[in-house]
Amino acid sequence: ICKLPSTTEQSARKTFLFLECTRGNGGLVVDQINDVIEVDTRQLHPPQSNFNPALRSFVSSVLSYNDDLILILDFEKIYDMVCGG
Repeated sequence: ICKLPSTTEQSARKTFLFLECTRGNGGLVVDQINDVIEVDTRQLHPPQSNFNPALRSFVSSVLSYNDDLILILDFEKIYDMVCGG
């Protein structure tokens, strides 16, 4: 049995993901990190044409992994948007 944190505990606990790119360093606050996996670039595919256009510019590729669809974010584009690139 797994006890889930209360709403207060969830809001008090933050997970940060620190990233480095050619334009600078930055970080993201994420809900949680489930796994860290090694990916062969041949497993990555571009987002399909019906992918949400508002998100498409921030997604560099898509990975199908264990019956899940994982979006690979383009941190440099996100950095440019946030920092005025």
